[in-house]
Amino acid sequence: MANWLYITSGRLTFRRHAILPASPSLFATVFRTSVMHLSNIGTDFEKALQRVKSVPNVSPKHQLKLYAFFKQATVGPCKADKPSNFDVVNLAKWNAWSSLGTMNSDEAKRNYIEFVKSLVGEPLSNDANLLNDNVVCENSTSQAEAVPEKEEYSSSRKVLLEDKGRIFRIQLNRPEKKNALTHEMYRGIIDGLKAAEKSEAFITVLEGKGDYFCSGNDLNNLLVKPSDTAKMAADAKLLLRDFVGTFIDHPKVLVAAVNGPAVGISVTILGLFDLVFASDNATFHTPFTSLGQSPEGCSSFTFPLLMGNTKAFEMLLFNRKITAQEAKRRNIVTEVFQQDTFKEQVNKRIEQLSALPPQGLLISKKVLRQWTRAELHDANAVECEVLVGRWQSDECTESVMNFFKKRT
Repeated sequence: MANWLYITSGRLTFRRHAILPASPSLFATVFRTSVMHLSNIGTDFEKALQRVKSVPNVSPKHQLKLYAFFKQATVGPCKADKPSNFDVVNLAKWNAWSSLGTMNSDEAKRNYIEFVKSLVGEPLSNDANLLNDNVVCENSTSQAEAVPEKEEYSSSRKVLLEDKGRIFRIQLNRPEKKNALTHEMYRGIIDGLKAAEKSEAFITVLEGKGDYFCSGNDLNNLLVKPSDTAKMAADAKLLLRDFVGTFIDHPKVLVAAVNGPAVGISVTILGLFDLVFASDNATFHTPFTSLGQSPEGCSSFTFPLLMGNTKAFEMLLFNRKITAQEAKRRNIVTEVFQQDTFKEQVNKRIEQLSALPPQGLLISKKVLRQWTRAELHDANAVECEVLVGRWQSDECTESVMNFFKKRT
């Protein structure tokens, strides 16, 4: 009776086997065939990587699937630490990759190849065995780990989003730079607000990670070649106007959790919030004139209304830094909590708010805000236009350069 040898066929599923006589010549033939087959997989995989670049409008769900197959093919099974629930984008990627388990590299490559074929409308290979969408794009354990279904939930890695029930959180995630806002972060916050608007949540919370709430605009945004200054100012004007305008028009209840010092734009936009909670170690500083700049975030309109002209001028013209308790007296802050229990107290208050009837809250906010919305947009437009001139001025340039010199 002949001896028999089991050899994996190398097909997509790696489940089919050929039962072959243990003949050296026959084994060599099968081995050469397998090597050629694996070589073809590698070539086809490289071609698929190029072809997918030409596919228009790949949905977020399909992007996750491509990502998972690519990582499995090039790195192997996922061994990375699971991201925080706050990090929605990377959590979605982690879930998609982890769902492939121990799938080997060649099987992942073949899945990638076949999936790209499906995206460009080509017929699949006869032996194609693509995993269905549920394997890669759904989580079978908990809602918190679910892959986002909407593209709006993607954002800057420095701006983390969490959509959980009635509460949508936007967290500034640049603690090493005191949450100073880059252009990317401005856009990330805009994306977050728009995602919150489409969400079923009716409370939107803005908070900072680390010791600072936000140290304002990253002044590196203003460091460009002299020949590029006009373009920088024009682009920054559009971005700032859109940024502030998104807060003005946000229909959900806006809550700021000021966990530490706040500077510049992160202070001025507080006049557009419905509730502002502050840690007792928080400070509020708007040093615009010391940097050769001018007020922003509608503060030229909201601050005099909230605290009167003399107190508003003290902050906006003369750069007065105030404490959390003083900010409360000036009607910028709703309530102040001790630093060591700040997070717990804020979460408790927000949970209490989330128990209120949502439609009553949102309709009431709309009624209250409608009388000043047009005026706020007008103030925003004027402030941004004035800033275009300030950003291009020698005074602003010199002030910003002096700021950086003091830090070195």
